[in-house]
Amino acid sequence: MSKIETYRQTLQTLNDWVPFLMKNSGLPGPRGNLELAYAVAEEGNEKHFNHFLTYHAQENTPEVFVVFCGVVGLGKLAVSKPDLFNRLREYASDPRWRIREAVVTGLQLTGDQDMDLLLSEMKKWVKGNWYEKRAAAAILAEPRLLTNLKHMKQVLQILDKITASMETNDQSKDESFKVLRQGMGYCWSVAVAALPDVGKPMMEKWLDSQDKDIRRMMKENLKKNRLLKMDANWVRQCEKKSKLTLTADTSDAYSLDGPYSEKWKKVIFFGAAQIKKNYVSFYLMPVYMYPELLKDISPELKKRMQGKSCFNFKKVEPDLFNELASLTRKGVEKFKKENGQ
Repeated sequence: MSKIETYRQTLQTLNDWVPFLMKNSGLPGPRGNLELAYAVAEEGNEKHFNHFLTYHAQENTPEVFVVFCGVVGLGKLAVSKPDLFNRLREYASDPRWRIREAVVTGLQLTGDQDMDLLLSEMKKWVKGNWYEKRAAAAILAEPRLLTNLKHMKQVLQILDKITASMETNDQSKDESFKVLRQGMGYCWSVAVAALPDVGKPMMEKWLDSQDKDIRRMMKENLKKNRLLKMDANWVRQCEKKSKLTLTADTSDAYSLDGPYSEKWKKVIFFGAAQIKKNYVSFYLMPVYMYPELLKDISPELKKRMQGKSCFNFKKVEPDLFNELASLTRKGVEKFKKENGQ
């Protein structure tokens, strides 16, 4: 007998479930008792779930697990009571991450029963705030829900719309946007692994995005084992074709990373510019990796070097800046050639 079935049998003998839920919640701790939450969703009714939602609970406490179970239960009921989607949409933006995750867990149970209904509702959530978009992506990026060709195509289209909405936005420091970006760092890999022929070209398009957050998201997806198992050669080709990635762009710092390097077995730092108190530093990693690039530089530029890849300037020097620009272009060409781009 599974743990879920054992919990279901126990719940059937109890008049008041809350003490049992709190005692067996697994909280405080890194992981709540999902098996018990699934059992509650199977055995409970709307009255149970609404009662659980009356608890005022802080994150990572037994009480928040009670609320978690209430949200999961409503998620399962939404298949027969679609008006519950609106209530759950509010919980998708809850400040407690476990409650946001309860929305995902609960509505995946609805997806098990009626994927067409779930997709119809998620297309509405895609037009909502960042938390709602994140919930829609996480709900649908579940392998057990991706078994039907029509459904798989729709999930990929939804992820594509969410990604498009993230491009060139000005809210990258917003907490809800960060949560979405983190979630999208795996969601694409799930959908592409389910339908590679359709998903791979869509993902490749976003790997070439001018938006640094989107490129970072796609690179995170490329690290997932499910994609390596699906097509390791394709993953390697995608890693090689990735452009330079902007990693810092502030009033006093600008930095670029290159793609993953098979030779160096890591993502390669390419270069940066930093405004210091009394001077400006220009870092160019290719001259460290390929010192032959320095053989023809002028003595004046050589004097500006600090270490093996840094050039410091205390004033504007147009001739040296032009020479450094030429050296940078040569560095880019060498970098691309050596890293298979």
